[in-house]
Amino acid sequence: MPNLGRKYDRPSLEAEPMKEPEISYPSLYVDECKEDLKLPESGEAVIKFKVRRKTERTKKGGEKKYSYDIDVISLDVKNDKKPAKKFTKDTDEALDEIKEALMGDEG
Repeated sequence: MPNLGRKYDRPSLEAEPMKEPEISYPSLYVDECKEDLKLPESGEAVIKFKVRRKTERTKKGGEKKYSYDIDVISLDVKNDKKPAKKFTKDTDEALDEIKEALMGDEG
């Protein structure tokens, strides 16, 4: 999957040493939702979309740039959080099983 970030060299008006260029990303604005999307601060999602318009520009020097207007059909957020494990054995029983597995008949 391509990273859509772009670096911009923004000249500073102050006399500072040159900083690393900031990375800027395209934004996606979603409004008028009928329910809370419960989006985390960051993560991954699968987006179903339809391209409304594609624009291709050629800059000086022949470099091509592309822009897209898309309709977002759906947004499915991947939930990477695994549910907490439920332990059914008591601690002594679990430790005895681990000891037996590691030491065999010696223990």
